[in-house]
Amino acid sequence: MFTDYYELLEISPNANSETIERIFRYFAMRYHPDNRDTGDDSRFSEIVEAHNTLKDPVKRAQYDIQYR
Repeated sequence: MFTDYYELLEISPNANSETIERIFRYFAMRYHPDNRDTGDDSRFSEIVEAHNTLKDPVKRAQYDIQYR
């Protein structure tokens, strides 16, 4: 099953690396399992996976081929 990482991070497919990092940090703090109010382990894992794919230029290029 294909996961839309751009939708998951609520960013444009044209987002630059600084935007990806900034949004990742925001969601990571929000959904981190240690956050008592809004922590969500499965959501946090998805966000980390999306970040790891989109921050790497080679992985992102491969992902974008599938995305389109």
